[in-house]
Amino acid sequence: MFHVSRFTFHERGFTLIELMIFSAIFVIIMVAFITIFITITRVGSQQTSAAEVNQQSDFLLRQLQYYIEQSSLVELAQDAATSTLTLRMAASSSDPTYIYLSNNAVYIRQTNGGTAFPLTSNKVKVTSFTLTKRSNPPAYDSVSIAFTIAYNTSNTQQRSSRSLSTTIG
Repeated sequence: MFHVSRFTFHERGFTLIELMIFSAIFVIIMVAFITIFITITRVGSQQTSAAEVNQQSDFLLRQLQYYIEQSSLVELAQDAATSTLTLRMAASSSDPTYIYLSNNAVYIRQTNGGTAFPLTSNKVKVTSFTLTKRSNPPAYDSVSIAFTIAYNTSNTQQRSSRSLSTTIG
């Protein structure tokens, strides 16, 4: 013999309270995920701009070092700060070599009629570039270099800059 329970289930939908609780929990979870996503994106863009600034400043410093070391004479006034470096080279195909700041970029031009090539990309801007010749007889001349490179953006979240100061002999 089978026994039938008196307790019966009635089909029913969600009540208004249950729907509001579910919606609130869903909204809270979505806000948390969106906040995490925005934070990760912001940190990623800051890291990208900082990496670009570091790469550009290291490249510029290596190029300056290379050309100064290859030169036979640094043609600058003693202890006078300037934004244009004139180097005399042994090879006539690259003599003289000019390295200078123009329109927030550093350029190199070999020979008086040569074409200028940028040493920095348009992703960064060089906000200061100072070169000073130092003499230390009987040793070789050296050049003190100071420059500041900043990421070229108007977005405050991506701002990054780097200042370097060194001497190359």
